[in-house]
Order: sequence, then structure tokens, then C-alpha cells
Amino acid sequence: VEWIYFFLAIITFLSLFFITAPYGRHNRRGWGVQINATLGWVLMESVALLALPFLVLISGKALNTVSFAFLVMWCGHYLYRTIVFPLQRRHYSQKMPLLVMGLAVFHNLLSSFVNGIDIFARKAPYPAQWLFSWQFLTGLALFLVGMGIHIHSDAILLKIQRQKAGYQVPCNGLHCYLASPNYLGEVLQWTGWAVATWSVGGALFAFFTFCNLAPRAVSHLQWYRQQFDDYPESRKALVPGIW
Repeated sequence: VEWIYFFLAIITFLSLFFITAPYGRHNRRGWGVQINATLGWVLMESVALLALPFLVLISGKALNTVSFAFLVMWCGHYLYRTIVFPLQRRHYSQKMPLLVMGLAVFHNLLSSFVNGIDIFARKAPYPAQWLFSWQFLTGLALFLVGMGIHIHSDAILLKIQRQKAGYQVPCNGLHCYLASPNYLGEVLQWTGWAVATWSVGGALFAFFTFCNLAPRAVSHLQWYRQQFDDYPESRKALVPGIW
């Protein structure tokens, strides 16, 4: 399964440079049946929120302090993605292709399985002292910083949405330097997860996250430059000052 997940990440990375994922500002005709975007978002993200705890439950292994900490990290992210973020959006009438939701559901199931099996079955139980290891402390710090960047960057975009003035160029926080700082936050989060868990499953998930979001960040940057003549040339896609 890990090799399948790895090759899917490579395929995703390469294909998204040629095919812009049709969601949000990039949504367009020709991708089949459309559903309500908020509903689709809640359904596809709830898969990861529920699937990993379910796998932990049926694994038969008792949760120790370390495993519980990992579960809190995972569920904390997906509670935000499933409930907090979509319910703050104001464009409730927007649509998204059912195909996009289906692909996201498949990915979330697969990522939950890869992480659940490796971290909560094969490697568990982690020793209690793992909470004081450099891997866990460094990984947790990266995860929290990334989550902070992710939520703060989303909040700036949501504030623009609430103004109901259409798409605008965000000019606060890391948006001053990047087209998609929320994507940078997610990449940092799951890099931190990979370090904290020190696992193959975590590393593969972080790699897939980058492969999925990096091309999308490039598409966002290109979109901004096409839509706004005054879009700052100094802004990058995903990494400030570099790319």
C-alpha cells in the first residue's frame, strides 16, 4: 500500500501541472455533475476525521499517552477542516464537481489507512518518553506553527469573502509574500507530523501533501497574475522569496 501511495503522489504532482484542479476559483464546466461546495467539503474532510479513529478503535491496541497525542493532532486538524472552516465560508451557493469530492474521499481514506496502520498498529505503542524526544518536540512545534499559518491565512481570505466584493488581492500576513500561504501551513503541519511520528506513513503523507498542494499553489499564483494587473511580482507560490 505504501508504494501505491508513493506513486499516486508522483502522478498527482505531475498531472496537476497540466490540469488545474476544478474547485473554488478554478471551477469550470466539463467535469460532470456539480454539487454544493460546502456540503462536498464537509463530506470529503469528515472521511479523514472519522476513518483514522475508527482504524485505531478496531486495531485492538490500547491508546497510550503518545498515541493519544497523535490522535489529538490529527483530529484537531480535521475538525478545523470539516467543521470550522467550511461553516465560516459565505459562498454557500458555490458548486464543486462530484468527481473532485470523490477523489478527495479516496485520498482521505487511503491516507488514513496508511497512517493508521503504520503509526497506530505497526509502531505502537510508542514509549512514554517519546513525548520528550527531539523528534516529537520538533515535530509538534512544526505542526503547531503550520496550523497557525494555515488558520490565519484562511481567516484573511474569509474576511475578504465576507465583504462580498468578489475576489481581491489579500495584503495581510504571509499573503504579502505568497499566493497560497495556507498551503504552506498545511505542508509544514504534515512535515511536523512526519517528524513527530518518525514513521514511513507520516513521511508519505507529508510527501503527498506537498505533491498535491505545490502545483495548486502555482496555479493560484498564475490565476492572480492573470486577474490582477497590479499583482506584486515579488510574491511567490509556496516558499517566500524562493518559489
